[in-house]
Amino acid sequence: MIEITRAHQFPFEAFVQLKKQASLKERDHLETLEKNWQLNIQQFQKTGEGLFLLKKNDQLMGIGSLEWSPFVPPTAGIGLLRNCYLIPSERGRSYGLLLYRHIVRYAQRHFGLLQLEDDCPMKNSNEKLIELD
Repeated sequence: MIEITRAHQFPFEAFVQLKKQASLKERDHLETLEKNWQLNIQQFQKTGEGLFLLKKNDQLMGIGSLEWSPFVPPTAGIGLLRNCYLIPSERGRSYGLLLYRHIVRYAQRHFGLLQLEDDCPMKNSNEKLIELD
């Protein structure tokens, strides 16, 4: 069973498994996310923000986060989708797309536009900004 939830606490224990399966570049990215959470730099606590967890049969398989874009003033109403990761064994099964769509639906309630990180594996190749209805 696939479940996508917004985390209220960081899944430190389950996160170990994600990092074990990640490539070196992906692991660095995940460790930065974990460290930023621990240092209270990035905990996705503002309205509209969130760390989203994709679980399959209660096992953490992927994550994605949504935050206010740090590149523009908050009054611009632009969210940023980042920290996209799905373990290699679950790629190509549309789980990343499910996570992406879930985050976009959530973002529609809080933002007018959604910016996508360049390395987000769930975006179309030229997609950088999505207008949210």
